[in-house]
Amino acid sequence: MSHVRHKRRSLAAFITLLTAFVAFPALASAANKIDSITDLLPKAKYPAFYIPPSPLPAKPAGTLLRAERFNSKLAVTKLRRGVDAWRIMYLSTGATGNPIAVTGVVLVPTVEKPALGEANRPLVAYANEAIGLGDNCADSRLLKYGNSGEIALYDPLLRRGYAIVASDYEGLGTPDVHTFGVTVSAAHTMLDSIRAARQLTDAHLPANGPLGLFGYSQGGASVAGAEELAPYYAPELKITAAAFGGAPSNPLSFSKNNDGQVFSSVNFAAAAGYNAAYPELDLQSFLNDKGKAVIADTYNACIESIFPLAFKKTSDYLTKDIYADPRWQARFAQNTLGHIAPQIPTYQWHALWDEAAPYKDAQALRKAYCEGHTPLRFVPVPLEHVTAGPLWMPTAAKWLAAELDGRQHDTGNCGYYPPRVNPAPPADGGV
Repeated sequence: MSHVRHKRRSLAAFITLLTAFVAFPALASAANKIDSITDLLPKAKYPAFYIPPSPLPAKPAGTLLRAERFNSKLAVTKLRRGVDAWRIMYLSTGATGNPIAVTGVVLVPTVEKPALGEANRPLVAYANEAIGLGDNCADSRLLKYGNSGEIALYDPLLRRGYAIVASDYEGLGTPDVHTFGVTVSAAHTMLDSIRAARQLTDAHLPANGPLGLFGYSQGGASVAGAEELAPYYAPELKITAAAFGGAPSNPLSFSKNNDGQVFSSVNFAAAAGYNAAYPELDLQSFLNDKGKAVIADTYNACIESIFPLAFKKTSDYLTKDIYADPRWQARFAQNTLGHIAPQIPTYQWHALWDEAAPYKDAQALRKAYCEGHTPLRFVPVPLEHVTAGPLWMPTAAKWLAAELDGRQHDTGNCGYYPPRVNPAPPADGGV
């Protein structure tokens, strides 16, 4: 049996590397195109739109602070024709309850009409995949000037006439450090993006239309976190359904699984992100000189730029083990999914040979949700992490569309589980 597992892991690693070698020339080509329009890019690291007001206004989370229309004419990857697009800035809540300003985009198709009519246009909060920590990696910037890989993933929903709101997440694009991999923060920014989008009067979004959540990988964890926390953090938002895949549901297990493996580069980004969210973790005190140099570079890097850290062991960059430290373990536990079982139709897919987010963790999350009587449809996919996103998202989008259009109300495939009572609402409102 161990021989079979070894062969499967070897196959998954091979597929991942093959995918990377196929994809990276495209990235390089895109980068060359971006270089050719360098004169058109913003000269300042923080264009005026991305600088939050100081002090932040004492208003509720989800308050829309500013919005501006944009188009993707200068971008390498372009939005489909007939999509109105806005960049937005809105208030949200950091992982420890601190008020923050976050940016994102709102996209509304004007050609395709939703099945339920424009008065009931569904709004889908899309959670971006791992993009990196560099502020120029923010998808709201890439959609205007760069190369966004996210367009193709939510385009099936735009084709159905659905509106999309996508948060840049905390600290990405704006002057603060991005809290990469911190699910609590990402969940807050997703939920608040819905609140903000509905305040954008020019978008003409219905106040009580169907709401969906959709995302993969880091975005998958953000979706699951958002639907877990929604009843406590944003109880007025009546989410219709959620679909997510490839979620790193257990940060500690995820980090240990990837250490020294093909996705070990993500560990360095997550270490920087957790330190940004929780300053008491004091990452600098764990780093040797080589580690300090790597983390300094990571703060300004997009995800493809840190890929050379693949197969690196974090122990080579540390003076002591962060994964054995009680403070880090406690914060990882706080961001582990499954503490609360959502009570809305949920679609979870996961690659059987996922070399990044272990399949056993997906099974554990399924068990937690099923025990809590989540109407969950769990779908194992015979792929690995990189391919299970783009190849399976169209299927997940069809399931989500059926829920949003009222054509189905999936009760899931959990079977019978003994009743489990959800824990009491968080005293801090899901912070």
